Amino acid sequence: MSRIAGIKFENKVNGEYTHVTIDLRKWGDKILPFFYEIGALPSNLLEKEFEEEWAKALTKEEMIKKTIEHINNKHINSND
Repeated sequence: MSRIAGIKFENKVNGEYTHVTIDLRKWGDKILPFFYEIGALPSNLLEKEFEEEWAKALTKEEMIKKTIEHINNKHINSND
């Protein structure tokens, strides 16, 4: 078997392969689609869902306003 730059196989004493190290800088465009396909990396769909949820996040100003409202409501209700 010829050696290929950026790919290193590790094997047991009996020659059975156990691990492979792949330089993703060199081979990423070839191997990353496979990792997405088998679920080893999050799919673009998950990234899209994350971005959609992130877009719904509160701004700092909204968070401060809601927090103050919540504290004021708790304080008012505790005085009853």
